[in-house]
Amino acid sequence: MKTLKKLWLIVPILLWTMGSCSSDDNGGGNSTTGPDFTIAEMAGSWIATEAVFIPENSNSGEDQVWIPRDGGELTLIIQTSGRFTLTVTPPDRSSYTYTGKMFFEEGEFFVIEFDKYPGEYEYWGVDITASTLYLNSTFGEYDFDGDGTFETATVLLTFARS
Repeated sequence: MKTLKKLWLIVPILLWTMGSCSSDDNGGGNSTTGPDFTIAEMAGSWIATEAVFIPENSNSGEDQVWIPRDGGELTLIIQTSGRFTLTVTPPDRSSYTYTGKMFFEEGEFFVIEFDKYPGEYEYWGVDITASTLYLNSTFGEYDFDGDGTFETATVLLTFARS
């Protein structure tokens, strides 16, 4: 009888505990909420104040491309859903555009999935202030010689809200 009374005390506590524990908002998957800010806070139009593309096997600063310092322009439009359009206008040739989606994997890691490579996630560094957005990756790409072939590059981007 004492054991039965103890069960009546334990069962409600277990049920309450199970009900109060829940998985995180993103169900362990992809989310628009990160550890320090949301994709919605990144939403808007951005223009690069500095964009540096460094070839994978760079030995000198001479093979780096700096936009807009060396000419050209780089713009980024981010929607609250995480959809984005990135337009790169190199200093010496026609512009090209990337589209895709940004999100936080597991609510922690910032990920970009380019429409050009569906299902392939690129992990980027990201930070934001009220007026500045910083993005960086060691797995970006850029067509350094203008031959239409994109080479792996470290990418360092600083944007101002426009």
